Amino acid sequence: MNTRAIALGLGLGLLPSLSTFAVDIPKVEVGLGYQFLHDQQLETNFPAGWLASLNGNVNDWLGLMAEFSGSYKTVDELGSDVKVKVYTFMGGFRFAKYFDRGAAYFQLLGGAARLESSGQVVGASFEAATTKFAFQPGIGLDGRLTDHLRVRIGGDYRLIFTDVVKTNEWRAHAGFVITFGGVS
Repeated sequence: MNTRAIALGLGLGLLPSLSTFAVDIPKVEVGLGYQFLHDQQLETNFPAGWLASLNGNVNDWLGLMAEFSGSYKTVDELGSDVKVKVYTFMGGFRFAKYFDRGAAYFQLLGGAARLESSGQVVGASFEAATTKFAFQPGIGLDGRLTDHLRVRIGGDYRLIFTDVVKTNEWRAHAGFVITFGGVS
C-alpha cells in the first residue's frame, strides 16, 4: 500500500467523526468598536471613530449585515479649526467561517457616506454636507472570549463616489461582539 492510499483511507475514516467538531453558529451578532480611518484624497487620518454593526446569519456561512460608523477630525485651515466628520450607513452580506475559538469573515457592504464640515475660515463661518453612495469590502477575525462574547479586529477599503472624484478610504477597526441564539 502506498502513502496516498493510507492517507485517503484515514481521511475517509475520519469523516464521520467531524460532526464532533460542530460549532455553534450565532443567529445574531451585535458589534461595537473603535475605528481608525485614513482618507487618501484629504491625505489625513481620522483617529477618533466608532462603529456599530448588526449581523443576522441566514445559515452557517452567510449573514445579512448592517453597519453604522462615524469618524471625526479637526484640521487647521488658514489658522482656524475646521471640523470634518464622516458617517456611513451600510448594508450587505457577510461570508463567514466559524470555528470553535472564533470566526473569519469577508463582507461586501454598500450604502451612504455622509461627509460634513464646519468652522470658520478667514472670519467667515461655513457648514457643508453631502451624502454619496459608498462601497466597502472588508475582512476580519473574531476571537471567542466566552460563549456569547468575542473580540474582533478587521480592515476595510471604502470607495465613495463623489461628483468630482472617487474618494478612497482605508479603515482598521477593533471591538467586541455579543452573540445571540444559534442557526439550526
